[in-house]
Amino acid sequence: MALVSVIQRLGMTADQRARVSASWRSQKDPLSSKSLTLLDVLLTDGSAEALQLASSLSAAQARAWIDAGSFRLHVLDGQRAVTFQKVFDACLDRAETRDPPKQRPPAPVGLHRYYRVTATLQDAPQRTMRQFLLADDATWDDLHDAIQDASDSWERGHMWAIVQGKSRTMLADGDGDGVAGADGQIADQVDVGQRQFVYKYDFGDNWRVAVTVAAKPELLAQDCRRLLVSGQGAFPPEDCGGIGGMYRLTEKFRASAGNFEGEEYEEDWRWDPDAFDFDAVKAGFDRPRR
Repeated sequence: MALVSVIQRLGMTADQRARVSASWRSQKDPLSSKSLTLLDVLLTDGSAEALQLASSLSAAQARAWIDAGSFRLHVLDGQRAVTFQKVFDACLDRAETRDPPKQRPPAPVGLHRYYRVTATLQDAPQRTMRQFLLADDATWDDLHDAIQDASDSWERGHMWAIVQGKSRTMLADGDGDGVAGADGQIADQVDVGQRQFVYKYDFGDNWRVAVTVAAKPELLAQDCRRLLVSGQGAFPPEDCGGIGGMYRLTEKFRASAGNFEGEEYEEDWRWDPDAFDFDAVKAGFDRPRR
């Protein structure tokens, strides 16, 4: 909804208009620069229209407003306690719902849309990365599956979660058997300018994978769910002790020059940090559209 339309619909004062316009222009995050900024301004002014606006937020916007802690700014204002509580309850109700998938225009005849995803293991001793294409209707569970399969090492044996890169808002989590939490499509976040995410896996070893999604989808004639594009380095084996264990395994490999002969090399040590067979991984990764 355009700023002018919102102002007219809510009958804002000149002072409110000036404050909203200034706040709106200063925001860089599209998710919070519209309804969320306006909601904060209305609450600050004690306007009853805040309740109407809160009820009209999308579920994602309501979650963002609550997760950002904006409501804390108003808790100390005893004069508006009733208004605040009603608005907070309305946002909470919206946050607990799920928005329907956004309907996007169909791709040109004979072509299919894909988002290019780059997944890089954070803090690794050497660059460990996979790049792949996901169909434009891919979900967070699809992203989880793609990272697991592209790693060619992890076995879905632990809990996982996906959070937004900057706000750390939880987008999805699961135990390997399925997704929990918000199960929307990745494109829903890309549409509002969110392209940086963190995939967390195994909360004991605490693996963190930085995920970047291209801003615009690519068009291909090939009709698939996902396609591996490139990669570098070997993802660490399961239960090797996190980044510290990965460093130790890497040092062990470098010191032995890749020679695993001898009793001092147990089975778990036999890991080449540079090994990445693109053709083999791609054969197990690419999926046709069913």
